[in-house]
Amino acid sequence: MRLPGTSSAGVADAMIKAGKSPLMRTLKLHFPDDALPTIDTVLKQTKEARVFRRAQAVREVVKGTRLQTVSAPLAFPYSALRKWVYRFANQGPQGLLDRVPAPVDRPK
Repeated sequence: MRLPGTSSAGVADAMIKAGKSPLMRTLKLHFPDDALPTIDTVLKQTKEARVFRRAQAVREVVKGTRLQTVSAPLAFPYSALRKWVYRFANQGPQGLLDRVPAPVDRPK
């Protein structure tokens, strides 16, 4: 949100001085009390490397670590991690699984 008469660079500078990142917003998600045990179960039971990796990253976010702090060492794109965290918050463990692509209608 920009104030009238200010440039986007000015707003970004003000946010940095206030200790906020201009590009990364804080997530406003609530995780259920059983979120960590649920993710631990997924980590123990999954045999798919992609789901395991997602669950590891999401677990760190549920524990309170910031998205950008988690994404960098795991070489996980910030936007992808954010997507998986939102899916886990809304769908539970099923949100970490790959979705089946919609069928494509092909001309006969």
